[in-house]
Amino acid sequence: MKKYLLCLVIMTMACSPAFGDELSDLKEMMRQMQVQMSEMAGRIEQLERDRESQSARDEHEIRRLEQRVTELQDRPAGQSANVLSTLNPEVSIIGDMVYATDENDGEGDNDFNLREVELAFGASVDTYARGDIIVAIENEDGETEVVVEEGYLTLLQTPVPDLQGRFGKFRPYFGKANRMHLHQLPWVDYPLVVQNFLGEEGFSEAGVSINYLLPFTGDVYSEATFEIFNNNDAVVLGAGEEGDAVYLGHWKNFLDITDTTSVELGGSYMTSDNGAGGGSDTNVSGIDLTLNTQIINGRRTTSHTEALFSKAEQPGSNDIDAWGMFTSLEQQLTDRWWIFGRYDFSEAPDDSSVETNAYSAGITYAQSEYVFWRAMFTHTDNEDADDDNTLWLQMDFSIGPHKPHAYR
Repeated sequence: MKKYLLCLVIMTMACSPAFGDELSDLKEMMRQMQVQMSEMAGRIEQLERDRESQSARDEHEIRRLEQRVTELQDRPAGQSANVLSTLNPEVSIIGDMVYATDENDGEGDNDFNLREVELAFGASVDTYARGDIIVAIENEDGETEVVVEEGYLTLLQTPVPDLQGRFGKFRPYFGKANRMHLHQLPWVDYPLVVQNFLGEEGFSEAGVSINYLLPFTGDVYSEATFEIFNNNDAVVLGAGEEGDAVYLGHWKNFLDITDTTSVELGGSYMTSDNGAGGGSDTNVSGIDLTLNTQIINGRRTTSHTEALFSKAEQPGSNDIDAWGMFTSLEQQLTDRWWIFGRYDFSEAPDDSSVETNAYSAGITYAQSEYVFWRAMFTHTDNEDADDDNTLWLQMDFSIGPHKPHAYR
C-alpha cells in the first residue's frame, strides 16, 4: 500500500506545472554547461595552436639569428673595448689531422698527417675596430711551414652607416668556399675548381676590403663588397708584374623563403694584369648558390653550388677560356651525424682541353662543438692521368672560443 501511495505522489509531482518548470530549467542549465564546455575546449585547442605557432616562430627566430651570425661573422657588432680585452685577446688553437690512402700515391704517402695547426688571435682594438690574426703551422711534404694566413684590422663603425672596412691580409670575397678555412668545410678538401683556379687551399692576399649593407627593404639581406689586393697567390690570375693589383667585386643576397627554408645567392668578379704582355688581363667571374632547409623532420639539409669562369687574354693569339664548378648536398641525420656528397668538374685554367671529374661521398660525426670526425671517399676521373680513388679520415679539435664549425 505504501508503494502505491509513493508512486501516486511522484506521478502527481511530475504532472504538476512547477515540476515541469524545474525540469525545463535543469535542461537549459545542462545545455548552457555543454555550450560553455565546448567553448572552453575550443579555447584550449586555440591556446595549444598558439603555443605551437609561437614555439615555431621562436625556433625560426633562433635559426635566423644563428644563420645571420654565420653570415655576419666577419661583420661583428661594435663592442666597447676595455683594458682587459685589449691585454687579453681571444686565443684559439685548432688542430686538423688527416689520414689519406691513395692508390696512385707512392710508398710512404699513405700515412697520418697533422695537416695544420691554426692559431687564432682576436680582440677589440677600441670602440671602432677589431683586430684578428690567424697563423697556420702546416706540414708540406714532411716540412713544417709557418704562414700568416690572415692578419687584418676591421673598422666596425665608419662615418657612413652600414659601411665597414678591412685592412691587411685576408681571404678575398670570391665565392663562398674560398673564404673558409680547412676546419670550416663540410668536406675533407677544397673542391677541384677552387684548387685549380685559386689555390690548393684557396688564397689570401694583402689589400683593402670595403663592404656595404644595401638599404633594401623586406626580408632580403643584401651586401656589396669591393676589394683591391696584391696579385701573388691566385693561380688563375697568372704572374702579373710587381705592383699589379687585383680588383674584385662581390654581391651577396640572403632571403628567408619560408620559416624553414632560406637561400643565399652571390656573384663575384675579379680582374688583373696576367703578365702575358700587351696589357693582357685575366677576368674571372663566379656565381654561388646555397639553399638551407629543415623540411625533413626538422633536420637540416644544405645544398651548395659554385661555378667559376675565367678568360685569360693572350696577345697575338686566342684567349684562354676555362671554367669549373662543384655542387654538394649535406643531410643531417641526427643532432650529431651528417652525410654528404659532392660532384666536381674542372678544366685546367691554362688549358681548357684538360678536364677532371670527381665524385665524393662521406659522413661526419660531431662529437661536440669542439671536435668532429669525418670519413670521405673520392673517385677522380683524370683527363691526362690515371683515374684515382682516395679514402680520407679526418679529425678536428679546438681549444678556445674559435671552434671548428660546419660550412653552411
